[in-house]
This record gives sequence, C-alpha cells and structure tokens, in this order.
Amino acid sequence: MFDKIDGIYGNFPRTTNYGQAFYLGADKSLVHTYVDSPLVNGRRYYYAVTAYDRGSVADNIHPSETRKYIAVDASGKIQEKGSNVVLAEPTAPALGYIPPRFDIEPRHIGAAKVGGGTVRVRVIDPNMIIDGATYEIDFLDVATDGVDNDLDWNSDTDDVGTDGIAGTMDADSTEGNEKPDLGEPNVDYNDPDEWIPLETTGFILKNATDKANPIALDTIMFQEYLLMDTSLVMIRNLYDDNNKQSATLTAISNGFEFFVYNPPTSYGLLNSVDEDGEGIVQGLKWSANIDPNQTYLLDFGVWDNTAYFPGHFYPRQYKIVFFDELADTSDQVNLALLNFPIDFKIPPVPTNFKIYDTVTGEELPYGFRENIGTSPVPKGHFSAKDEIWLFEKLPNDSTIITYYILNNSGDDNNAFIQHYNRSLSSGDTLYLYPDFQFTAANRFEFSLHQQTVDAKQAKQTLDKIRVVPNPYVVTAAWEPQNTYRSGRGPRRIEFIHLPERCTIRI
Repeated sequence: MFDKIDGIYGNFPRTTNYGQAFYLGADKSLVHTYVDSPLVNGRRYYYAVTAYDRGSVADNIHPSETRKYIAVDASGKIQEKGSNVVLAEPTAPALGYIPPRFDIEPRHIGAAKVGGGTVRVRVIDPNMIIDGATYEIDFLDVATDGVDNDLDWNSDTDDVGTDGIAGTMDADSTEGNEKPDLGEPNVDYNDPDEWIPLETTGFILKNATDKANPIALDTIMFQEYLLMDTSLVMIRNLYDDNNKQSATLTAISNGFEFFVYNPPTSYGLLNSVDEDGEGIVQGLKWSANIDPNQTYLLDFGVWDNTAYFPGHFYPRQYKIVFFDELADTSDQVNLALLNFPIDFKIPPVPTNFKIYDTVTGEELPYGFRENIGTSPVPKGHFSAKDEIWLFEKLPNDSTIITYYILNNSGDDNNAFIQHYNRSLSSGDTLYLYPDFQFTAANRFEFSLHQQTVDAKQAKQTLDKIRVVPNPYVVTAAWEPQNTYRSGRGPRRIEFIHLPERCTIRI
C-alpha cells in the first residue's frame, strides 16, 4: 500500500456498519513501479491497482476504493476482468536470449552542464523498445514549458488564445478553452515572472533517430495541477516518491523508467570536482595550463554592491577564452543606483577575451572596466583590479545584471607575470560555474538495441532445455484449482529454455 505524503494516515476515525476500519496508509509516499518476489516460473499471478479517497468525517462519508474483479473459468481462461487488473506469468527465456542493451548510455548533448544533476534510464518493457533508435530527453523550464507555473493566469482576462488577441477565435480553438496556452498573457515569455528559467518543470521524450525530424513521444511534467472551481489544485508531484528525497524523481514512459536527480534550487556556486577531475573552487576553474595556486585572486558571484540594485542569479555556466591580441569589444553596461534616478554607465572597450556559454557555445555579452593604474599588461588585457559584469537580455529588451568578476590581485607582477612571464593569452581559459537545475539548454540522448535471440548461442546451450516438473508425480503449483468432483482436472507440464523456433516430438 502506497499513499501520498499529506499527513493523512492510519485508520479512518469511523468504522463501517460491520465494524470494519478503513486503513488510509502510513504516509509512505507513492511509487510508480513495483517488483514482486519471489516468483515461480509458469505460475499465474494476478495484480490489481486501486485508488482510494480519504472520506470525510464532517460529511459522514466513509472512504471508498475503486473496484477490482476477474472471472476465470475451470480451464484457467480469463473470461472477464477489470481494466485495472493484469495477468503475469513468468517463464524462462528462450535459448540465446539477449535482453535490450544500450548502444549509447544516457549522455549530455554538447558540452555537459557541470554540477550534481544526473539522468539514468532503465528498460521496463522490452517489447516497447525501438531497435537501433536514438532517444532524446529535452528538459523544460519555467520559461519554455508553455505552462502558467506561478498560477497568475486568469481565465476571465487572459484566455485569449495563442495569438494573444481577444475576440479572434483562434483556428486552434485555444481562445476560451479554460486553460493557459503559449501566447496568452502570463504564460512563459508573456509573463515577466517566468522569464528567468530557474526551475525545471519536466522533459520531452523524443525519437531522434532522424535528427532533422525528431518525433515527440511523450511529455513528462514533474508537477501537474487541475482547475477545480476557481483554483488550481496540485494532483501530481513526481518529487514526492518513495525515496523521500526532494531532489529526485522517477517517471515511466514508452517502456523506460527515468531517474532524474535535479539539484535543489539553492542558487549557489559549485565547490566540487568536474568531469575532468579538476577542482572547482567558489565557482572558478582555470584551464589545465594554469596552476590555480599561482594565478590571479578572483572574486566571482552574483553582482552585489550596496550602492546599486543587486544582480540576479541566472542558470548559465561560462567560459572566458583569452587571446594574444585584442579580439572583442565589451558592451555598455548601465548599473542602476539605489538612491539616485540615474545609471552609472560602464562604456564599451576593446578586450583580449570572449565569453561563451559552456553548454550551448553561444557567445555572450559582457561589460568590462579596466584598472586605470599603471600595469605591464597591455590595455584591454584582463589584469589586476579589472572588473567584468555579465548580463542577460530579457524578452522585453530590458537588461538584468547577473554576475560580477573582480580581479582582486594587488598587481600583475606579483600575481601572474612572476609565475608565467606573460599576461593572459591564447590557450588560457577561465570557467565559471554557478550551480542550478536542468534548463531547456540541457538535452540528453541514448540509444539501444532491442531484445533479440542469438541463434549461434542457442545452439551452444541446448543442454539447458528441460521438462518441468520432473518427475511429474502428483500436481504442479501452476495448475488451476480443481473444480471437478472426481479426477484431477487440467494437468500441465512445460518445456523451458527452448529455442525461439523449434519442433517438439514426444
């Protein structure tokens, strides 16, 4: 018995007319798979999944449970059963049987997001696997999922259809359909509260064998709501599963079970070891040619200065690639002062570096202010006391400041030049690692071969063939109950570990 963790457990306070108490569970949480053991090959097992409600003491309503039924005749044939009842009959595999196997284990597409997030896949139903297919997992976030995640969509004012215009009666019938749709107010890019993709909301499973035309197989939302009267009620939360870990979930679709560990929304910096085994300290890591103990002292984090409006945490990881010569020009950055109705402007200047998103490869804008003191490092080259601001453009063309990097070293000669006899140049890269949940920029792929039978292996293992039970003396556990007044009724033996196609002669 598995029940939602909601503080409702134990026996219902009242009994039935027959003195029976209805057990409401023990707050164990829900599961989406069940493994039964031990089982006997050849024996029939019947399973039913039922739902029950909590009842109401105030309204004198006793808890109720969905029905389950099955009708089996004397020969063991099922005549009728409920849709929530299934039959399972385990058997030994055919000779030479090879289960589904991964050709490509789940892996991140493109450069991986560094951090604690993981994705694992397990085959649940081998018969549903598409042989040789490449599957893709595309994560969704609050900015891309087409869902009103902050629940501020109003059916009276916002139900105008995907074109965003009231009274046009959209061809897709989305106007007046009583649910939020992409393009309507307060959904995704039309909702300022959902512009920053801080939270993962689900993923799309695709058959991406044809890379140019992937086919969506299913959309898994981590949390789902149902409109009841005038309010939305959460009806599913995949994080509330049986392991009681708030950052993990499992989902089943198309013959697979997906396990996802999604880091909590702590909005911090990584202090860990990345996939190359290199240490990340306070969200910073240098390329392998630079000793982190013999380089500049850097401060990195969300922009925070008491004289200015604070910056915003943004789910992106960066790399700063340096060059021998000036290679780029920074953008103008306007820093909003807290107590004055003006901005402090950081003008654009030529630089010897470019900044990229490590996952997507996108080149990113930035602001740069150079130390005005004397330095042996050429102008525009990142050096002691220099500053970098990172920012994001929002859908309304406004800008938010996100992160700030300060080169806090006193001078270049005692920080970098004394160790390398040069300034930062080609071959040098600085990586910046905020830690965050999966976003729409994170995609995984995997491929596998369907279950099959190896004829050569089958020929080599013919000695596995058996007749069971052997000896057959009285009866076998899997035979149906004897409903006859005399005699033993139906009897059965089985030949196991047979080849996929064979002839049996007795």
